[in-house]
Amino acid sequence: MLGRFDFDSPSETFTGYWEAFSWPSIIASAKEENAPRLEDERMKFMGELQGLQQEFARELEAIDSEVKLFSTYGDVSRSEEISDKIVIGLQARLEDAVKRGALVNSREKLFEFAETSYEDIERIVQDFDPYAQLWSNAGEIKALYPEWNYGPFLNLDPEVVDKDVNRFWKLFYKLEKQFQGKDAPYGVCTQLKQQMEDFKQYLPLITALRTPGLKDRHWETLSEQLGCELRPDNSMTLRLLIEMNVHTKEAEFSNIAEVAAKEYSFERALEKMKAEWDKLSFEIVPYKESGTFVLRDTSEISMLLDDQIVKVQAMRGSPFVKPLEKIVIAFNSHLMNMQEILEEWQKVQKTWLYLEPIFSSPDIMRQMPTEGRRFAGVDKLW
Repeated sequence: MLGRFDFDSPSETFTGYWEAFSWPSIIASAKEENAPRLEDERMKFMGELQGLQQEFARELEAIDSEVKLFSTYGDVSRSEEISDKIVIGLQARLEDAVKRGALVNSREKLFEFAETSYEDIERIVQDFDPYAQLWSNAGEIKALYPEWNYGPFLNLDPEVVDKDVNRFWKLFYKLEKQFQGKDAPYGVCTQLKQQMEDFKQYLPLITALRTPGLKDRHWETLSEQLGCELRPDNSMTLRLLIEMNVHTKEAEFSNIAEVAAKEYSFERALEKMKAEWDKLSFEIVPYKESGTFVLRDTSEISMLLDDQIVKVQAMRGSPFVKPLEKIVIAFNSHLMNMQEILEEWQKVQKTWLYLEPIFSSPDIMRQMPTEGRRFAGVDKLW
């Protein structure tokens, strides 16, 4: 047809056409030739899939058996071993089982086989979860308890300790109900819950004596009241305080902590008030062509002065301000001086802004030469 229209086509075009025309038969021939090998490969992969299914089934049975063994574990002294080795190991195997189950199902789908149900994995995970919670938290307590009791008391964070103790207690209370009828784990829950219950009596002591505002004077006062020397250094531990029966004197240490906390709140309030001035500055601007600068709006500064003066005067009326009395009085005096200076500055500026246009007029200066010279003298001085 191309010849009929005198279309000159390169020989490469015809060569390419006839090569492409022959490819379907080449592909069909290659497919037929390789069919036996493809079938052999298919059978090989099917065999591997069956082996994977059987191996995975055995692994699930082994995991299930190990989970059931947890119902026999009742020795709290093994908590770290069970938590760090057995629990973590089983968690890893269960995570791997979920992935392997998905892998087996994906290969079954490729061969158009019915997908194997691995609902047992979910059941095993659910059975294992309460044991994992029990022993993971038991291991955590085994690590934390010595720190609470024998570590430096000054390193304890009362909020964290309180949160942990109550978290553990609530968990074991919940697990205790789940393990009804299973003597070994139930016993572990009961023991650990009671351990947290017993420790709760020391939380007020930790909270009070870890108050941020406690200073040497407070420790000295407390030592005098308790009749024993308390040294706030790294040698002080909670167990030492317990042995000294400090935890039984809640009224004494709570009162001292309350005083220290209120004094500390005043310290923080003073620091905050001083820091507020770092953000403010007087803004001065040139006044017309006079060569003089005047203060721009100072309402924000005045408001802050008024607010802080009220706060500081309220502090001075508190019985807890005594250790800071000199600092508070000095700061109050500073604020009052600032307020007085600012008020006088504004009065002078207001008067100057009123008089300056008057005495800048030559006509006024001729009419009031004496007053004009006096204004010029004052203006030059300032």
